[in-house]
Amino acid sequence: MRRTIGQYSRPLLLAALAFTLFAPAAVAQRQAVSTVHAGDGIVTSKFILPQGQITVRVPNDIRAGDVISGTVIAEPAGANDAERRRNGDELSGYVVDIDGRKIKIGALARGAALAGGAAGGFAIIKSSVDQAQHSAYVAFRGQIERPRAIDLLAENGSSIGHTAIPAVTMRDTPLGSGDISVPALAQAGRPLEITGPFDGDASNTKVSAVPSGAAAGNAQEATVLAESPRQTVVWSPRETTGRIDISVAEAGRRPVVRTVSNVGVNLTAPKTTLLRGEQTTITVTVSGLQDAPATIFPLPLTVTNLSPAAISMPMGDVTTFSLLRPANNGGQQVRSLDVVGVGTGGFTVEASVVRTGAPAGGGNVAMMAHPAPQPWDAMVDDTIPIDMNGVGSEDLSNPRVSKARLDATRCDLLWRISNATEGHTKWLKDRLEMVEKAIGRRGQTPGKCPGDK
Repeated sequence: MRRTIGQYSRPLLLAALAFTLFAPAAVAQRQAVSTVHAGDGIVTSKFILPQGQITVRVPNDIRAGDVISGTVIAEPAGANDAERRRNGDELSGYVVDIDGRKIKIGALARGAALAGGAAGGFAIIKSSVDQAQHSAYVAFRGQIERPRAIDLLAENGSSIGHTAIPAVTMRDTPLGSGDISVPALAQAGRPLEITGPFDGDASNTKVSAVPSGAAAGNAQEATVLAESPRQTVVWSPRETTGRIDISVAEAGRRPVVRTVSNVGVNLTAPKTTLLRGEQTTITVTVSGLQDAPATIFPLPLTVTNLSPAAISMPMGDVTTFSLLRPANNGGQQVRSLDVVGVGTGGFTVEASVVRTGAPAGGGNVAMMAHPAPQPWDAMVDDTIPIDMNGVGSEDLSNPRVSKARLDATRCDLLWRISNATEGHTKWLKDRLEMVEKAIGRRGQTPGKCPGDK
């Protein structure tokens, strides 16, 4: 689930199912497939070639004249060491051009870029090479005069890949003012945007994380992906969920420590490829919610279909669940949705929690707001999970299951039917009939749903 292409630094971003198969391009084809994505405080440009992938990350709020830091990762493709080594040699001829300043991939792939060195106008502040994978990582800094585009150049200087740096609404925060602000919520393995008075030089920014209550000596340093004078962006810890303490020290100043709920999102499905008309159920497990502050709830969980030509989801390509604060303060919540094949083959789905506003102390940050409350939000935690194989159906005949849960499940199914695609309607109606029969067997009538008159 969106770990379709490996990352040298960390597996990428959101928890997601990724089963997409890409046909290899001809070796002679030199033009890169270029993609760009802006989110989580960074602009990520990817250049995909038959020989591998080159990923460039820069801040998403670059202003003319800013000193910024960014990262480049070069990852050769190949099923074995010989292929990766050969493709690494091919990648060594390419050059990343940012605002007319160049970073030579060859220096990175050979491990020749050393901390403190220079790379075509950018200073190299950190670099490393994975000898087993023949991949290379470098962090750079420099001044940007015209934040317009990132190009991938061939050895002869011609552009074989181009991405525009998207225009963004700039923050009004003056440089060097305000407090360092850390969001109260992070997603494990995804970029974490920390705002405040930074200087754009990631070499003097130290960010670390440790489980709350653990000894400071157990803290792990977080990798800085990009920095501007207004923010630094790091990987949120992937392996540790729940309450963690994030320490941020800028330019030798006293560290700022904030407690953050680091939430894990995991997706599973019994089938990873579908035929046309075939169905499967995707289950999303959200963990690390124990002791989470009440201010992050209701927590939007967004599931996005990245393969609309392969599958359809019942409520469109983007489905948002609203996670309420559990009464028992449990750390895990599970949601599921059904998908149907509209083509044949693999598919890609991703899931993410949306950061919901209140920073974890200090300063003010413009965050994404909650979606408008819907009538079914109040009941979503009370529904009975009924998947395609009837799992959960035993609850329908269990006398200990309350009438309120049966009614909540019925109302949820009615709403899903009203928003379902044609391929899902019959399946949902069958489940609705199961619930209504269970209510009837008790000699009761269905209750009203939210919004009913």
